[in-house]
Amino acid sequence: MEKVLVLFLTAILLGLYTVTPSLLDAKAQAVEVWVPNDYPTIQGAINGVENGSIIHIRSGVYMENVRLNKSVNLIGENADTTIIDGNYTANVIDISNIVGIGLEIQNLTVRNAGPNALTGMSGFRVANSINIGIYGCTARNCTDGIQEMSGDVDVGYNTITNNTYGIVISSGGTSRIYANMVSYNGAGILITSATSHNTVYRNSFVQNVNSQANSGGFTTWDNGAEGNYWSDYLGQDLDGDGIGDTDTPHLGLDYHPLMEPWSLNRTFNVTVGAGTYMLATFSNTTIASFAFNETLKQISFNSTGPNMAIGFCNVTVPKNSMWGNFSVSTQNQQPSLIISENGTHNFLSFTFNLSSTQMIKINSTYAVPELPLVTQILILLLAALSALGFKRFRK
Repeated sequence: MEKVLVLFLTAILLGLYTVTPSLLDAKAQAVEVWVPNDYPTIQGAINGVENGSIIHIRSGVYMENVRLNKSVNLIGENADTTIIDGNYTANVIDISNIVGIGLEIQNLTVRNAGPNALTGMSGFRVANSINIGIYGCTARNCTDGIQEMSGDVDVGYNTITNNTYGIVISSGGTSRIYANMVSYNGAGILITSATSHNTVYRNSFVQNVNSQANSGGFTTWDNGAEGNYWSDYLGQDLDGDGIGDTDTPHLGLDYHPLMEPWSLNRTFNVTVGAGTYMLATFSNTTIASFAFNETLKQISFNSTGPNMAIGFCNVTVPKNSMWGNFSVSTQNQQPSLIISENGTHNFLSFTFNLSSTQMIKINSTYAVPELPLVTQILILLLAALSALGFKRFRK
């Protein structure tokens, strides 16, 4: 009997040894879930999934103070309609002790950190974490829109508005702050840490009470060619490269201040004769001095970016403004051109090697006000018939 019992217990232990790892693997598996479909709250979803998981958040208002202490990505359905409201009780999203693969937060609005402007609560607070990315989000009505206390943080393409401080870097770490709209805050950006290493470029600091309250650490305020847009910069751009001409850095910081707010997308209204045509660019560079020459059948503009980088540009051209065969050239290159189209527009795409500022020229076979050959022939025939009719009338 004892021997049977020993064999029975041994079988159970062997079974547990065999099954348990697979159960643990299943439990540790990263998944994709949706709030509120799979979990009613964002915090519940964070608590219920493992590292590497993706939490999608449907549009709606979530009255929560979220604590992120594991590597899960939060992806909102739409930054304008997916809102986390801190209800003036704490930080809205508090990220701490994240290592390894890190995490990303995208397409969310955070608001109403609290309880008041004197307590230092943040829309996004990052502490002791690395590989953190915050993209395409909005932070408003907080003491600090985004606060980095220590870590490695990538902050890009966000809107940070109506906070006491827009961006605060208050402890050692590495930050890349780029292409954010920082507007109508008490101070646009505050860097107080003497040990932080930061790169700040292509941001638009617009109508903040103070553009920057202080600057500490090893902070670079450009990417080698492009700095930031400051609504209080009053300099000139005599060479038309989109960068202000200044011998001294703006605010003692920025040697390459931008003349206009930076954006991947730009639109240009071009008036030719009695017509107005809207042309658009999508580019990872600063576009300036955009011009349309109907005589040369040519679009031209300056493209500025850091040396040794690869620039890309997509240009959307109405078919009634330019048509036929297209070609593109820079000062020292002949990029390959990829063309697609729909019923009303041509889409021209190309890449090129950047060397500070490049003059881009796009030529076509035809351009307004020149008319297609068939139309010209019809007009000539109508003119001839009119002349013949006038002669007969006189007789």
